[in-house]
Amino acid sequence: MAARARAGEPTLPLSLWTGLPLALPVRMDLLRLLSRSGTAEPPEAVAALLAAEPAEAFPALCGWLRDEQSAPAALQLLRSHRSTGLDDLAEALAAAAHPRADALLRELVAVEPSAMCRAVDRWAHDPRPERHVAAAVHAPALALALAPATDRMPGAGAPGARTSAAEADLALLRYAAEALLARGAEQELHGAALAVLVADPATRGRYLAAAVDRYAAADPHLTPRSLAPALDGHPSLVLSGYRARMHQPGEEAAAVLRTLGATQAPHARAAAARLVGEYLALHPEAAGHVAAWLAARTRYGPAELAVLLPFLRDLADQPPPVLAAFRDALADSRDPLHRELLSVLREAEPMRGSDQPHGRL
Repeated sequence: MAARARAGEPTLPLSLWTGLPLALPVRMDLLRLLSRSGTAEPPEAVAALLAAEPAEAFPALCGWLRDEQSAPAALQLLRSHRSTGLDDLAEALAAAAHPRADALLRELVAVEPSAMCRAVDRWAHDPRPERHVAAAVHAPALALALAPATDRMPGAGAPGARTSAAEADLALLRYAAEALLARGAEQELHGAALAVLVADPATRGRYLAAAVDRYAAADPHLTPRSLAPALDGHPSLVLSGYRARMHQPGEEAAAVLRTLGATQAPHARAAAARLVGEYLALHPEAAGHVAAWLAARTRYGPAELAVLLPFLRDLADQPPPVLAAFRDALADSRDPLHRELLSVLREAEPMRGSDQPHGRL
């Protein structure tokens, strides 16, 4: 067949594959074998089967993901024909329980959030525990994607009016999270539910303290980003959770600093800078991460200078490697805020002696 297709000879008619008197999974498996030959038949035939019987065809196509040779074709077909039946596709990917299927579900969170909100709500109310896990895995990312712009995006400005569709998506996530939280026998999923409820302005106040406690206890479903939507409205509580984790071994402090750099939160500016300063005083070896935080804050404009200028002046007693990290982070001389901050840093540096270079400015 491959030789005939490469030679330009007529391929087998589409009706042969769509009309074979065989169960659909068997026909799909024949097409899987054929896909290995590189012929033109499988994409058209699979597309026709997906359109005619998506509830059966999507699970059969997801079965190709376990075949190393057929997986590339399956991925392309699943992506290009997802609109044939988004709900059927989400169910098939969840049932596949394969890393490639999980990756496609993460893609759907970004490109088809409404369909994934429907899926998460179904899974949270499903009697099968494995579906509860799927809901817990994907719900927090959806919640952050639907959070108000000022809670999640650097320099996003004032959020516009939420559409009725977005409100409906948020409500589905809320119902899903509440269903997960109500399952007392599945405590390990409660962190994911709390992440969703903290991202939702309607439920944030009720669940934030519990989320902070679980984050401080290193719940794997809660990250610094999970608490970020509450940072501006509840800075003391959120920063207390960050403080509890920053001095522990591992990469959590770096993740907190990235989150503090990427979350506008004007009401938390001063308190966040104090927390970062405390951390740097105890961990000068982390100067690179702290300097990256400071550089990230300049994206919010001159209003940040009220906090950043005193922060830099307080660096006078820091050793040369720490000061060098800040000079490197502010090296973009095209940015006027960077130039101003570098000037202040230069003034704050202690005199090293005339025979030592002052620094790489």
